[in-house]
Amino acid sequence: MTTTPTRRSPAWALTALSLATLLPSLSISVATVGLPTIASAFGAGFTAVQWVVIAFLLATTALTVGIGRLGDLAGRRRLLTGGTALFTGATLLCGLAPDLPLLIAARALQGVGAAAMIALTIAFVGETVPPDRTGSAMGLLGTMSAVGTALGPSLGGVLIELAGWRAIFLAVAPLGLLALVLIRALPAAAPTPARGRFDSAGTALLAATLAAYALAVTVDPRLLAVAAAGLAGFVAVERRARDPLLAPALLRDRVLAAGLTTNTLVSAVMMTTLVVGPFHLTLALGLDPALVGLAMSAGPVVSAVTGVPAGRVTDRVGAPAMVLAGLAGIIAGAAVLAAMPASAGVAGYIGPLVVITALRDLPGGQQHRGHAGRPGTQARRAVRGAHPVPEPGAHDGRVGHGGGVRRRGGDRRPGRRPRSGRGRGDPVVLRRGGGPGGRRPGRRAPGAEDLLPGADNRRPGWQVGGVSTDFASSGDLGRKEETFVDLGGGVYALTAEGDPNVGAVEGEDFLVCIEARATPVAARRWLAALRERTDKPVRHLVLTHYHAVRVLGASAFDAAEVVTHTATRALIEERGEADWASELGRMPRLFEEPSSIPGLTRPTLTFTDRMVIPLGGDRGDLVLAYCGRGHTAGDIVAWLPSRGILFAGDLVESAAALYTGDAFHDEWATTTLDTVASFGATTLIGGRGPVATGAAAVGDAIAQSRHFLDELRRTVGEAHRAGGSVADAFRAAHAALAPRYGRWPIFEHCLPFDVQRYWDELSGVQWPLVWTPERDREVWAQLRGGS
Repeated sequence: MTTTPTRRSPAWALTALSLATLLPSLSISVATVGLPTIASAFGAGFTAVQWVVIAFLLATTALTVGIGRLGDLAGRRRLLTGGTALFTGATLLCGLAPDLPLLIAARALQGVGAAAMIALTIAFVGETVPPDRTGSAMGLLGTMSAVGTALGPSLGGVLIELAGWRAIFLAVAPLGLLALVLIRALPAAAPTPARGRFDSAGTALLAATLAAYALAVTVDPRLLAVAAAGLAGFVAVERRARDPLLAPALLRDRVLAAGLTTNTLVSAVMMTTLVVGPFHLTLALGLDPALVGLAMSAGPVVSAVTGVPAGRVTDRVGAPAMVLAGLAGIIAGAAVLAAMPASAGVAGYIGPLVVITALRDLPGGQQHRGHAGRPGTQARRAVRGAHPVPEPGAHDGRVGHGGGVRRRGGDRRPGRRPRSGRGRGDPVVLRRGGGPGGRRPGRRAPGAEDLLPGADNRRPGWQVGGVSTDFASSGDLGRKEETFVDLGGGVYALTAEGDPNVGAVEGEDFLVCIEARATPVAARRWLAALRERTDKPVRHLVLTHYHAVRVLGASAFDAAEVVTHTATRALIEERGEADWASELGRMPRLFEEPSSIPGLTRPTLTFTDRMVIPLGGDRGDLVLAYCGRGHTAGDIVAWLPSRGILFAGDLVESAAALYTGDAFHDEWATTTLDTVASFGATTLIGGRGPVATGAAAVGDAIAQSRHFLDELRRTVGEAHRAGGSVADAFRAAHAALAPRYGRWPIFEHCLPFDVQRYWDELSGVQWPLVWTPERDREVWAQLRGGS
């Protein structure tokens, strides 16, 4: 269900989010200072008392990764309210605990509540703060987290000195009550449809695995076997889960995996200093709690002060150099800290600690250009955003106008729109062939044989088992007319008789291009048409989803950012090269000079639910939105609300057949298209076919797409339930769809792959199988070759 949120005072809402961000980080750092005092009060040793910290971290780690899903299903404000109430009650219970076991249990409950606070606060920013203040709001939340970490040790030390260890918990409880009151300023419901499932099995296995590991390293090493078994079970469950906590395909991204590993190791070093440090300062150096707190605060304070300058240095020298510098500094600081004798005093401890803490965000925070954020952020996106259901944590990504996005290639002159004798909305026909980068009809693209190692560059006429298996598009090498449509106000589209459409939107001094075409040569022809209107640089290249024919021309745009959904990143890593080889064989005409393709297109910026690009001046915003699983797992649309214009990608086709070979048919035909329709667009640029102009035409395009899916689902479903074969399903679907759609572009080409994918879904294959040249041949021969 989708509910329109009620906008309340942004100031109060931001105060609530700030407090909800501060309290979890404060609760982690404030407790570490009290560990020696708590151990003394309960007569416990280090092995037992460290669980006051471990219990909190276990709960937050196990639940933060999945609690965002619950927020989408149950309502974010409701879950945030419940989490904050649990956090506050557990905090009070910590302060009143009569023994150590109850204190540890209360800390675990406190961690459960903190998980909801950590996971859901950022999700509310885009719904509560005006667009021009989103960047500042995100910065404020980051600052509040750092303040909580820095404030905890010194505040805890003073409270222990004045009133005992219980005060470090009792003093936090009133802040939790205040947060509960302020949360009322947040919108009652998010604008995201609640779809998908909560991965309860994955969450339980993750929690059990982490608990077993923590017990193994603190109590009984034999539990490492239990932790290993839990990890194996977690991986197995995630591979089969429809909505997993962590998408296995994303971890095959080597850069992301390296970032996550680095972040894990650096975090381990930091938590070790937080837990062990107070005991060294208290027992070895004889400091009282207040001085221990001040000493422990030195590192976080320096980290907070150096964060912004470190980011600026990174922009100058590059992320790799800063990553290496940060790791080298942490290794050196940890080595010095381990070897430092007690005679070195407080200075001997603070010096290495400051180095470690100040540098922790370099290896943990500067591998960002390829993955749009810190590895800490990457980790959250990996576990919450890789699989395409609406998730928190990046619900409102916003790219600032002006200096908000780093450009490549130095400064560029702001573009100006040259005069043109053509009126707005007048289509301009661009005929393919001739001119730079074109090719004559009927010529095979040069260099295709060498495009990919082992690529099957099939030619018309190849056979499987004696049956001709020409793809419907493999012999289609004829010329298509490309129509440039100026929609006015700096919005453009290029259609091409059923070939993939592309579009562009002008910002005040930059361009946003939508889709990239199959090769740089094909993309340059589109860019040449744009340059007749504007010479503004391309700041954002938006890829609505991953298919090779839409993205491999990206290098021609020289875009500062390549933007797509997080699930699309996972698809690129999982099946990018196979899809490239597959589509080259299926539709060779679209791959003009494939040797010009430098490699797979990978995004530099990803999001999970919604991202806003301010266009500047009075142009308004361009909103990138995830509508749900459909044509692929990660389709997004580009919405220009000021003009009522929607770039729908392949979620909607206008007078063109649908390709559904990688689709999620049931969701696409229902909730996803419902969400697309809810925008109320009056102009729609679909993935293929002409621009739909007017509300009626837009409605017709959406209805046609839905009808195609409904008929496909009906006919294939009937054959499946009757115990027929996939060939029976294909014949039934063709008979039902051909009278209405048979003359439309790529109908005959798409239908065998469409039928096979939905047959797979009905047979329990939820995640689309990878299309390879060999699988293409088999399916086509089985369904189309003998028809």
